[in-house]
Amino acid sequence: MLEQAGLVQVISTRRVRALTERIYGPTILAEEVMAAVRAPAAALEAAAPPSRAAAPASEPEAPRVAAATAAPFVSPASTLITPRSVPGDASRIEVPTVRRPAIELAPSTQAGVLRFIHYAYMPNRLGYCGPDENRRLFDHGVAGEADRTLLPSLARFLGPLPYLRAIAAGAGTQDLFDERVVEAYWIGNDLLGQFASHELYAALRERFRRELPPKIMDLISDKVPAGALPHHSFHVFDVWLRVGKLDGNVISTLDHCRISWGKVTSVDGPTVGVERSALILHGGKLRLAPPELVYTTRLTDGRGFVTELVPGDTVSLHWGWVCERLSERQAKDLERYTGHHVRLANQTI
Repeated sequence: MLEQAGLVQVISTRRVRALTERIYGPTILAEEVMAAVRAPAAALEAAAPPSRAAAPASEPEAPRVAAATAAPFVSPASTLITPRSVPGDASRIEVPTVRRPAIELAPSTQAGVLRFIHYAYMPNRLGYCGPDENRRLFDHGVAGEADRTLLPSLARFLGPLPYLRAIAAGAGTQDLFDERVVEAYWIGNDLLGQFASHELYAALRERFRRELPPKIMDLISDKVPAGALPHHSFHVFDVWLRVGKLDGNVISTLDHCRISWGKVTSVDGPTVGVERSALILHGGKLRLAPPELVYTTRLTDGRGFVTELVPGDTVSLHWGWVCERLSERQAKDLERYTGHHVRLANQTI
């Protein structure tokens, strides 16, 4: 029905990948992600501890290795430093500490990167988006460790970047993977009340205008002044609905692709029983059905992101995968922004 109305294109996964690679210009967006961490990296480098044997004030200071800024994700070879004699003891040689560019992330960025991995892991595993580095991303997510070497990989998740950029611009930061920015996109928070709407509108027009019929392009971009927010649910219900992989049961696909929430009823090894509301089509419109019991997965090969769960916990789900445990505030925000974009999508269904 949606395809016949000219509002949906049913295309293959391979075609989706080719389409998005052309749409998003990953090199430009990856450079934006790199730029966002150059300043923090330089600050970390400048704050590194001094040499083990500091020279007297009257003696010239030993050369220092400058922080890399031109290529922040590639560790350059160590800079050679000429040894010098220790004052008062010509037989001993002082060997200055050679510092390499720091790869650590600021705590807020590290938390944001890990949260991003929690939500992007399963669609990446299924082949819907992102680079072919699923095992590496999973290992970092399980270990709870993230550094700057992951950012080029995250920049290849082309779908979220325009939304992250709009949220970050409204928040006054260049860090697309700040914890609050990432949370706003996947779950929702008060940053969605101050995002840069012109950034989102322009990004949607630029990314899709060469690939979509004018009717669909106008429909999508006009949702921004109509109330669309840079939230994952908008991407699913109004953007991905019309350009993504929609063969088979369209509504079921949308239901799995959106971030849903539910109450844990049982935990049995990798399997978690959750009461959640399914997305359905009722009277030609999208709506959320009353909660019902479904069984989801939290472990792959005995490992996962949420290892301690008890009945009564609230969790978020993406493609049947348990992403994280939600606070009461987060669950309410996710429900609120999902409902908002269901209503917005229904205006043009």
